[in-house]
Amino acid sequence: MDSKNEEVEIEINKRSYPAIVTVCNTVKTNCGFILTHGAGGDMNTKQLILFSDHLAKHGFLVLRFTCKGLNLTYRNKIYLGVLKYLHESDYGLQHCILGGRSMGSRSAVDVANQIIDTELHTFVKGVVCISYPLYQPKQKDKLRDVPLKELKLPVLFISGSEDEMCEQNLLIKTVSNLEKTDFLWIKGALHSLEGKDIVLEDTVQKSTDTIQSWYHDIVMEDKTKTDIVGKRKNERDMATTCTKKKK
Repeated sequence: MDSKNEEVEIEINKRSYPAIVTVCNTVKTNCGFILTHGAGGDMNTKQLILFSDHLAKHGFLVLRFTCKGLNLTYRNKIYLGVLKYLHESDYGLQHCILGGRSMGSRSAVDVANQIIDTELHTFVKGVVCISYPLYQPKQKDKLRDVPLKELKLPVLFISGSEDEMCEQNLLIKTVSNLEKTDFLWIKGALHSLEGKDIVLEDTVQKSTDTIQSWYHDIVMEDKTKTDIVGKRKNERDMATTCTKKKK
């Protein structure tokens, strides 16, 4: 299955930001996937390119963008602008997943929290955090945990079991009270998702397979809830009709 890349410029607050949209020519998509880089990279890092290609083959329309800088508030504003762009686009998307690597995943979480009371909340189905940096190296006493604990959307964490910025048990404990949390731990991998005898391409393949299954479960769960609500409404309507007839 061949994927194609389209370069786009997204205007946000009178500035233009480069992005690339990746889709598969032979797979129909109705779900977008926003992906952005960590503190020191850009949208053309090898890992983001691999994730984009594999996610496209799984049926996602992937939009990855560059937003350099260490100011998280600034990056959040740009991420939100990218989300609005995708929501208002002509791609015909029904849903969207917010994703990011390292610092980019922090931004994805923040934006997910910002849109709770907006129309974008129903458009976004979940968050994928690739190598979420729970703390800076050797600073476990300063957790970046508050935004995580505020999440209302389903979240999938993809991290190395030896990530020097996210200890496995500490992350699990941090998000233990969230309603829907899933994890994929890459055995032996560091924050880079790489390590001894670990092939990045294999890791990305496993990660995107997991993302597809995770997304499918979310959609099916939402459908079940909708069906139950609809069934209860029909039962109430029938009961009301019967009561009126008796009168």
